[in-house]
Amino acid sequence: TAKERVAHGLEFYEAGNYEKAIEEFKAAHAASSSPAILFPWAQAERLRGNCGEAIDLYQRFIDSAPPEKQIEAATKNRQECEARLQ
Repeated sequence: TAKERVAHGLEFYEAGNYEKAIEEFKAAHAASSSPAILFPWAQAERLRGNCGEAIDLYQRFIDSAPPEKQIEAATKNRQECEARLQ
């Protein structure tokens, strides 16, 4: 299920295995389309060094209207990625 895939993704993320985490987050999102999955997915992409993908995922997450504190975190990380790409 999507919930299990997210849990596995978070385990991989915590272990620093961003490739496997991304695979799990992608599968979870395909199964549920929950916007909440976009943030950890974006984080894994950013930490893997794929800022182009992370920027898109952060924006999609922000567009889903999460709580303000989450918008602030996503915006900060998106801006960090944008700065890296300049």
